[in-house]
Amino acid sequence: MSYPPVPEQMISGSEPTIRDYLNIIRRRKAVFAQVFVVMLAVGVLVTLLAKPVFQTEAKLVIPPAPTTITMQDAANPMNVLLASTAQDNLPTQIQVLQSREFLDDVAKASKLPPRPGIMEPQAHVEAIDPAANVILITTQGGNPQDIVTFTTTMVREHLKRARGDIGEKLDSLTAFVSDQKARSQRQLVISEEKLLQFNKVHHVIQLKTEQDARAREFVDLEATARETQSNLASLDAQVRDLQGRVSKELPEYAQKNTRENTLLAKLQEQLAELQMKRQDLSKQYKPASGVMKSLDDQIAGLTERIKHEPPEITTVIHIPNPRRSELQVKLAELEANLEGARAAHNAAQARLEARKSVVDSVEPYEIQQQRLQRERDQAQEAYLSLSRQLRDLEIRQRATPTLARVIEWPMLPSAPVRPNKAANIALAAILALCLAAGMALLQDFLDDRVNSPEDIERVSALPTLGHVPLIEGNQPGW
Repeated sequence: MSYPPVPEQMISGSEPTIRDYLNIIRRRKAVFAQVFVVMLAVGVLVTLLAKPVFQTEAKLVIPPAPTTITMQDAANPMNVLLASTAQDNLPTQIQVLQSREFLDDVAKASKLPPRPGIMEPQAHVEAIDPAANVILITTQGGNPQDIVTFTTTMVREHLKRARGDIGEKLDSLTAFVSDQKARSQRQLVISEEKLLQFNKVHHVIQLKTEQDARAREFVDLEATARETQSNLASLDAQVRDLQGRVSKELPEYAQKNTRENTLLAKLQEQLAELQMKRQDLSKQYKPASGVMKSLDDQIAGLTERIKHEPPEITTVIHIPNPRRSELQVKLAELEANLEGARAAHNAAQARLEARKSVVDSVEPYEIQQQRLQRERDQAQEAYLSLSRQLRDLEIRQRATPTLARVIEWPMLPSAPVRPNKAANIALAAILALCLAAGMALLQDFLDDRVNSPEDIERVSALPTLGHVPLIEGNQPGW
């Protein structure tokens, strides 16, 4: 027997209790059990069929690059080569580790077998703490042994390439210094032969003291003028080089910070309040009433807004680059030194011009002898300096530079990082329970049949006078 829906004013005004809901679930236990079992089975099946993903980590510590600037002769190619052996800084090494070419070479060197249907190793490189110069390499993949092999190969390949680059630069520098040493030795021999030949031709044993002093003074002034000119050119080149380095340094670093979106929690609280309000008003108003429609519109708008709100908010903080500031300070010092060197050169030139009239009384061959002696002394000094530098480079070649140090090698993971089967199954059970209860309540709400005396009393608020039970045809007394 079926009856039309009962008007709301005929329904008792008492609110349903937990016992009422439990009675509904008990009456609809078949639907509840079916929905719960089906949804739980689907959740368990999805969890069991999900591919496991494993993760391993490795850590490298990068020695900080020196921030001091050595005053070198930029006109000397050896100094340029020596400066090029400096190690890469932390951001540069991270970019190298993340480059597609490097990762492709690592994949080839790892010699991993193809595994269809299993996630390939994927590496992510980041700096744990820029101040500590520590690089974290995180690798995820479907096979635990593959990600360990890939990460280990990645670390070793990076160390090998870094050491190899510096080794090639040191070899190039050693060859250059050896060639310069041989040239200086030949120049020293030629200078000594010229001086001996000059003394033999002019029958010069030793200049007089006064003549020797005047000639040496003039030659020293010439050498000073040339030295100040060379120093001026060197400082000018260093200023240009440092200006280029400053222009390459970023003014500031961008650091991303992620925080929880507090607005999303507030919107969800507002949505929960509106839903509770709607549940309360549904007992007094019909769904088609203006109050209920307005409330439904608010709930729909708030739900749509929650969908577009991200769970986390990422902000970017710009941190000034300390290395750029240090380079700018050194640049100011170099520019001041350049001005001082320019003044020193002008003073040396003025002294040289002032002494020319005094040197006119000295015989030309005396000046020539002093020049030859100075050439011989300069060639000898250059030969000894290059010999010391070559010996230093040979020591550097035998020493292995520390460009990166491994503080944590990758470990074989014992369990996947995802999926978390226990958590997923528990979540599936909770969702299945909620959905089964909701389905039972919905079916009971849509069922408008009267099946018991309690239903009559509930909808009519009248006492039951009698009850005719359902008797099967095969029962006795029919």
